Amino acid sequence: MPIIISEPYNYEIIEDNVGRHINVMCGSSALFEVKIPLSLSKSMELIQDKNKLNYFLKQVRDNPQKYIK
Repeated sequence: MPIIISEPYNYEIIEDNVGRHINVMCGSSALFEVKIPLSLSKSMELIQDKNKLNYFLKQVRDNPQKYIK
């Protein structure tokens, strides 16, 4: 499972046999990881534009329930 890009204790974008997804660390006193599938175009957009990546991470952390299935 190759890690495409990561920042420890923050996020990582990974590619596996299913496709690409982003793991986002959430929480304050108890940390948990939210795994979100990404299209190839969305993952490239987040990798190339740090502002979009940071905005996306904030959206996930502000409302992780929206992304948990």
